[in-house]
Amino acid sequence: MQRALWLVPLLLLPATLAFGANYTVGIGDDCSSADICFYPTPLAIQVGDNVTFYVYNSNTFTGPHNVVADDGSFRCASGCDGEGGDGSPRQFPQWSFTRSFNTPGTFAYHDEVSLAKGVLVVQEPGTPAELQTAYEYIHGFPWDHVSVSSYFVTSNPDEIAMLFGGAFDGKWRGTLETFLVWRGSASGALPTCRFFDRDLGGHFYTPYAAECSALQAQERWQYEGIAFYLQVPDESGNCPDGTTILFRLYNQSIYPPPSYAGTHTSAPLHRYTTSAATFNRMRAAGWVAEGDDRKSAFACVPF
Repeated sequence: MQRALWLVPLLLLPATLAFGANYTVGIGDDCSSADICFYPTPLAIQVGDNVTFYVYNSNTFTGPHNVVADDGSFRCASGCDGEGGDGSPRQFPQWSFTRSFNTPGTFAYHDEVSLAKGVLVVQEPGTPAELQTAYEYIHGFPWDHVSVSSYFVTSNPDEIAMLFGGAFDGKWRGTLETFLVWRGSASGALPTCRFFDRDLGGHFYTPYAAECSALQAQERWQYEGIAFYLQVPDESGNCPDGTTILFRLYNQSIYPPPSYAGTHTSAPLHRYTTSAATFNRMRAAGWVAEGDDRKSAFACVPF
């Protein structure tokens, strides 16, 4: 059984400054596929933006920790090697530093001690960022991420800042799952419609025009515009190079799922994830996959 997630409300989307935007990345537990992880990952930023790394679960992961680029381009703990600081693993609270990323590219990184992993996508300056990070939130107080009231996904900076700031009485909590999305139709990405279920609650997302049109014709579903852009699998069910599968799972309108006793009809809930571990765990609990029958690919996102 997975532990519930309790994140300290933090501004995880940028506050724009004269020399770039500020982001934060924490290290802690309760990850979807590991005992310890960086969050958020992947994170899309632009050249000149600043990222502060820190421990968000100070009661458990007191250190030592550091951040090391897989390609050796940086090694940081209290500052960075060669940049006026020391990249040797440090104990909390000294383990916290801010670094400006001035070279475009995709940078995989890790913690030398815990082996936690993360990815930064640094985009070219001067034009609107092509990629954004989509964050997943969960409503209520679940104990296992299966018996829940609703999931919500957004890449909108204002919504993210609001939710991490404790809006809606703090009932929406980050799940530590994120994935990249396109802001526009680059690389053939399709506009993804977002809907809210007026009758039973819950959000639904689709890049498929037929699904979007069908729900727009129903009074029950409130159309909330384009959430972001996604690619779709090819005729063989494969995602293009440079992308990874985004899964969509459905709870069959049963709460709790069939694996629990005392089930009853509930809202038609969906969950969207790139994590194979999350996908398998939700299926084992009774949720069904909605996507290509061969590889269960619902859509494709940058990787």
